[in-house]
Amino acid sequence: MFSPRFDENLRQALGKLFVSMPDVTSGDLLGYPAWYVNNTLFACLYDNGVAFRLERPIARERLREPGVEPFTPLGGKFSMAEWVQVFRERFGSSFADHVIWESAYSYALRRAGSVMAQDGSAL
Repeated sequence: MFSPRFDENLRQALGKLFVSMPDVTSGDLLGYPAWYVNNTLFACLYDNGVAFRLERPIARERLREPGVEPFTPLGGKFSMAEWVQVFRERFGSSFADHVIWESAYSYALRRAGSVMAQDGSAL
């Protein structure tokens, strides 16, 4: 029987952070915690990290950074060009590395057809 592995403490912390953002809801993806913007997936937990969907040029740029790797779920059978996985160690005890999750959130808003105000909030 399949049992997804993920960091429960990280799930709780991200859950509090993400659901406080406009238009974000939580759910699951194949048993893994996931977050959506207007039903558009932008982040999910997987093993010891968080996978984020970014625009391809931004994803390629982020892959040069320590603690960021291509997201290759299910034993590496799939690699998705727009997805990166950020490992728990990179976040440390805070989510100061907000550039990645803010980029993923913003990209999901655009893909979902939402409009953002100049201050970054959804309209």
